[in-house]
Amino acid sequence: MIIAEFKADRADGLHYLHVTGHAGAAQYGHDTVCAAASILVYALAASLQNTSQSIDNGEMPIIFMDEGNAKLVSKAKLTSGRYAADAIAYGVAMNGFALLAEEFPDFVQVITKDSSDKA
Repeated sequence: MIIAEFKADRADGLHYLHVTGHAGAAQYGHDTVCAAASILVYALAASLQNTSQSIDNGEMPIIFMDEGNAKLVSKAKLTSGRYAADAIAYGVAMNGFALLAEEFPDFVQVITKDSSDKA
């Protein structure tokens, strides 16, 4: 199962995505659920990199991607255009994962947390 965990902390200007696992919906190399999840991660990573290069108002994003494990973290001032751009990019990725989870609930789970969550 793919688990996509999204976190946001407005106070720190932080956005976070951690994706783990494999869908197992089909044979390796033919799993369209895994392919869809992967492209969402790659698209978010590209967006964060492009934004960090075009809007210099925050730390460089942390992007780690390996087979079955990806972690993307961005941090910017809450009042900056960079924060807004990152929030939009994470929102699009979150919507994509939510659609995958809705269509393929046996293979994809989405967890969302924000700064008001205590756990």
